[in-house]
Amino acid sequence: MARGLLPPSAMTDAPAVRSQTPDEYLQLGIKHHEANRLEESALCFERSAKEQGGCGVGMLMYGLSLRHGWGCPRNEKSGFHWLKKAAELALADLEKGKQGVQGVDPMVIRVSSFENEMSSHKFEGFGVVRTHTRDI
Repeated sequence: MARGLLPPSAMTDAPAVRSQTPDEYLQLGIKHHEANRLEESALCFERSAKEQGGCGVGMLMYGLSLRHGWGCPRNEKSGFHWLKKAAELALADLEKGKQGVQGVDPMVIRVSSFENEMSSHKFEGFGVVRTHTRDI
């Protein structure tokens, strides 16, 4: 097997690094974002959204990164996809009746954020099904 095809741990004496969870990628992405390392942040948010089925807040942050071009090329269509996916996950969690600590439901905060972003996208024409066209 060529050296370039081996995992990094096989090329060094370093111990293998365990894979991170979506929540760990999310926390790392937030730290990078706060330090204005937006490219690293966007990569972490992407991993948080995609690894092991992803996490809702990771999907939200990745969607926002794509929508606004935070550390990655701006892509509103893909951003809308991830925001919608995050909202669907949050609503499914709400339906299951998940409650947060001390009676505060963090899902309500997430859904409010999603609704705001989704409204903004709909205003800009994303996610709106066109039923007819009009000649100008």
